[in-house]
Amino acid sequence: MSFAQPLYLYLGAVLLPGMILFMVEVRRRRRHLSKRLGDPAFVQQLSGSRNPVAGFWRSVMWLLACAAVLLALARPRWGEDSRSTTQRGAQIIIGLDVSPSMLAADEAPTRLDRAKTAIREMIARSPGDQFGLVIFSGASFTLVPLTSDRDVLFTAVEQAGVDSISRRGTVLADAIYTAARGFNDEFPGQKAIVLFSDGEDTETKPLSAARYAAGRDILIYTVGLGSPQGAPIPLYDAKGNLTGFKEDAQGNVIHSAVNEALLRAIAEAGGGAYRHASGAAR
Repeated sequence: MSFAQPLYLYLGAVLLPGMILFMVEVRRRRRHLSKRLGDPAFVQQLSGSRNPVAGFWRSVMWLLACAAVLLALARPRWGEDSRSTTQRGAQIIIGLDVSPSMLAADEAPTRLDRAKTAIREMIARSPGDQFGLVIFSGASFTLVPLTSDRDVLFTAVEQAGVDSISRRGTVLADAIYTAARGFNDEFPGQKAIVLFSDGEDTETKPLSAARYAAGRDILIYTVGLGSPQGAPIPLYDAKGNLTGFKEDAQGNVIHSAVNEALLRAIAEAGGGAYRHASGAAR
């Protein structure tokens, strides 16, 4: 048995003997005063309402009660084994593409919605891991730092959208660099970046970013969204009404297709693997 607050035991070791001595002294003075007042039997008759035996046991019970209170304050503990444990879960930072092409409907209901469903499922299946969330389009930033709070993560995933970043485009390399900076280097567990994207990047050099992450012992996994045939990119007004589809300079409707070759190359450079959101590796 051990005590969480042993100071109260030391306090009791000082106070209780003092209280006992005080009570003994009070009883001694009462007897002495009784002798001074006259015949002890006569004094006892005058104070017949006071029972000395009952008074003694009241004092004993009062002392026991004080001892019990001090013992409770010391917080005794039985059978406890204090151990420091090291968390064994992984650090996983999710990169979510929120560029306009993610609104294409070749994944039901859209690529972005399909990605969000896959992310929620991944988080739910990994209760011992920490997750962070980076969103990217024509720029990237950390929406949620590494956390174990699932409610915060689910809320952030739900609220992430095309309007979260005003700059258009897809900067996969920037997303990788942003995610790589979000890890705790003192944490002993595995570190991984999981990118959810259709892979349409013509602005940056994601392979160089993937090799940079791999050099810091960070694995990169990629998840492809969209079909090889592609789908048009819808345009909406401020009220969310469909107004048409994105066109090129000649007025032709642009079809956005998943770039599996690039996503697979990023995963290979980052020491991870590529999978399509449908669940089948291609």
